[in-house]
Amino acid sequence: MKIVVTTPTGNVGARVVRLLIQAGARPTLLLRDPAKLDPATRERVDTVQGDQRDEDVVLAATDGADALYWVAPLTDDPDPIESWTRMGAIAARAVRENGIARTVFQSSVGAEKRSGAGEIDGLARTEELLDATGASVLHLRCGYFFTNLDASSLEEGVLRVGWPVDAPMAWVDPRDIGDVAAARLLSTTWDGRHVQAVHGP
Repeated sequence: MKIVVTTPTGNVGARVVRLLIQAGARPTLLLRDPAKLDPATRERVDTVQGDQRDEDVVLAATDGADALYWVAPLTDDPDPIESWTRMGAIAARAVRENGIARTVFQSSVGAEKRSGAGEIDGLARTEELLDATGASVLHLRCGYFFTNLDASSLEEGVLRVGWPVDAPMAWVDPRDIGDVAAARLLSTTWDGRHVQAVHGP
């Protein structure tokens, strides 16, 4: 089974890759800099060097893929919604043209609103584009990453967050997202469109 993983050196992607290797899979990693991989990982994966904004690279990397883990990478584009929507269209084209049976998409809490959630609207567009392929897709609606916390501020007795402190906010450990994603990528027993929340209280 060919499983393609995007952003494989990130907090979630690295966990996904580790679990896939432990399960006996040899994932294909699409990444800009293969040198970021440790030697032990490089021996157990196939790599395609390139950017998710490059349609030809994505199509080549996913050729023959049975499953895809798609993450919209951080972007410094002045219009992140448009940037993520454009990358989502590339992912959807790869799913259609390469006949990828199952896609796990790392989305976010807030994408269900479809609009008015800031840059998360770009993830909502990606959900819609992947849904329109007719292939099986799982959208992981993740909470706010613990790893985004400003640890240095904790030493000052302050917890800085990007949300009003009196508003409920879903948090998540990126490793938990990786666990869910890897299990779904390895499974061949699901189909259709699914949404799964991945966060704590």
